[in-house]
Amino acid sequence: KGANFVIGPFIKPAVSSLSKSTIPVPTLGLNYVEGTSNKSGNFYQFGLSPEDEAIQVVQYALNQNRKRVAILAPDSSWGGRLQEAMRKATIERLGKVVVMESYRDNAISYAQPAQSIAARSDEIDVVLIAASPTQARRLYPDLRQQIKSLPIYATSHVFNGQSNADKDAVLEGLIFTETPWVLDTLGRQQSAPTEFPRLHAMGMDAYMISTGLNKLKNYGSSLSGRTGNIRLSKDGSLHRNLRWARFSKGLVIPHGG
Repeated sequence: KGANFVIGPFIKPAVSSLSKSTIPVPTLGLNYVEGTSNKSGNFYQFGLSPEDEAIQVVQYALNQNRKRVAILAPDSSWGGRLQEAMRKATIERLGKVVVMESYRDNAISYAQPAQSIAARSDEIDVVLIAASPTQARRLYPDLRQQIKSLPIYATSHVFNGQSNADKDAVLEGLIFTETPWVLDTLGRQQSAPTEFPRLHAMGMDAYMISTGLNKLKNYGSSLSGRTGNIRLSKDGSLHRNLRWARFSKGLVIPHGG
């Protein structure tokens, strides 16, 4: 009906179904499905890929010459995805996975996995974790009690995008990936106007991509978005490179690196 660009759908099965269709105009699916290719030249995928963040966390560690890695993630499907992405990225970049531990998704105590990592701390340069905010507030103190000196890096999932200094004080010093829009909002000492600030930022970036897609098609080009620095892969999927943040006195602040 005259549209020259389509944004959506969001639900993965719908994106999968669409990817198998003949698409007459550029269309941006707001999720990722495997095994697709941009054969028609009109189908693209964009979302908040946890694997993108897992890879960035690994690359950050290796750039600091921290090549001997411990990986800790929940035993959920989501945790397994991040754990595997971190493991694969470490090996592909010539690092070494020394310890790979899973913890129960609904665990109350994280002493056991913390002790397992601490037992081999002399062989480890860095600890990489995947956790929800609730999990991180229990896991990180246990790790820090056992491992005083090793750096610990995480994906953005340890923070829900809303400041809570009282609860997050236990995360002092934890370094993690974060979207520019969340950091900019916090920097203005404002609360995000939504319960899901990263999805809000993703919506803004989806519209930006609709007007800037031709630039992304140029080799090596990227767009500076609210969810990160966005680039286009040959298969039509878009990927993000986020900023870095850390917890300081319960607050999230930008971290150089």
